[in-house]
Amino acid sequence: MRKRLLIAGIILVGLAATAFAQELPPPGDLEQFGLSQQEQQQVERLVQEHRSTIQESRLELEVLKARLRRLLFEQNVDMEQVRRLLRESLEWEYRQRLAQIELQVELRRMLGEERYARLREHWNRRRRSDRD
Repeated sequence: MRKRLLIAGIILVGLAATAFAQELPPPGDLEQFGLSQQEQQQVERLVQEHRSTIQESRLELEVLKARLRRLLFEQNVDMEQVRRLLRESLEWEYRQRLAQIELQVELRRMLGEERYARLREHWNRRRRSDRD
């Protein structure tokens, strides 16, 4: 039972740190999507607002992941601390995912399905080309 909880903890923290690991790309060149100046500013504002929450959550998850690794390295693992760190990491993962979902919903509501889909595809292509 103890080994299962330990393995589950390691897996959960690993998943939390990598879940939705994609970076939010900068809005940039929004004119090509038929957005007015006001809509462009709204998109940029929304991305900036959510970017800070997402980045803060990622940083906190990395810290928690390192703390858990260190804790699991000890000879006598304090399972109460493992549970606490897991709960805390799940809270940060929740914040990160919620911010991403809120951004998507707000952009879809503001832009409509078609323009949102084109913008999303553009950002995905940019992200892929930045990685290459």
